[in-house]
Amino acid sequence: MDTHYFKAICLNVTTYKNISPLGEQLGGVLQQILETYVPFTTHNLLIEIEKTNGQYRQLPFSDSAMGLINTLLSKKELLTLAISDAPNEDEDTFPQDFRFAITLNRAAAFPPETHKNMLFPNEVSFSLSERLFSNQIPSAVQADFIRLYQSLIQLTSGIAGFITYETISASYEMTTPFEARYGIRQITPQPGFHSYVRGCFWVNFLNRSQIDALGGIDNVRKQSPGAVIQMGDTGATIQATNDINSCTDNDLNNLSAFLSPLFPPEARDPQFPLLIREESSRGTGLGESSELVSGGFPAKVGRRFNASPKKSRR
Repeated sequence: MDTHYFKAICLNVTTYKNISPLGEQLGGVLQQILETYVPFTTHNLLIEIEKTNGQYRQLPFSDSAMGLINTLLSKKELLTLAISDAPNEDEDTFPQDFRFAITLNRAAAFPPETHKNMLFPNEVSFSLSERLFSNQIPSAVQADFIRLYQSLIQLTSGIAGFITYETISASYEMTTPFEARYGIRQITPQPGFHSYVRGCFWVNFLNRSQIDALGGIDNVRKQSPGAVIQMGDTGATIQATNDINSCTDNDLNNLSAFLSPLFPPEARDPQFPLLIREESSRGTGLGESSELVSGGFPAKVGRRFNASPKKSRR
């Protein structure tokens, strides 16, 4: 069976903070995502859980399964969680229509002696295939992703974050096409994401040290080819275009040239975004690699996004 490739709107927020103590708040974020977006998919959902003791489980999406997740979150016993479309024998598509993934305390999976010298990122990521919206991401969905991304940056003390629209899938150990292209590893010594970005995207978070490296917030506002939105003392966001659907290779190339001082030394290529978008949009290699490296609602929801929710078969 041939694989059919699509693009997805995908957000990721990465932190070096252990976010397992934030279980109740993160559970609330997940509940909002499920209530808003599950009605758009016709697929059954599958839950994958890894506990801090190494136990791994797969179970179908249900109220009782969500109760288990909330219990594990409250007890700080959840290491990773993924909720996505269950495998479908009738079709082979990438990415999945719906995927939410989170890593809460990655350092817990490594020997304590490694903690002194290495940085262990934790992350929250979420993606929706363009198939759910007739290959055009509604403006309200874009606005909701930006709101979610901003709230997660604040909640988790995010050190890196982005929203993108390409052939990519959310993962609890996400490797971006940028990182796959240059063999960049997430678990590294300092400075890691304190200094380096994870690529060039439609929406890009810059932390304070990255803003300083670009000459300060005033210079960023003056020189950036995209809109700059300051996020308090946390950092700032650069958004390439107002509408994600109209973001072109040229928009990303211009932004990439501006962000290139924040690329790791092996990846300072101002033409990078064009190379990645050309290859990932064909569904070959780079766009797919991020997955390989990793692995009754109200009707008003549909009107909110100018699209009709599909009947959910949870």
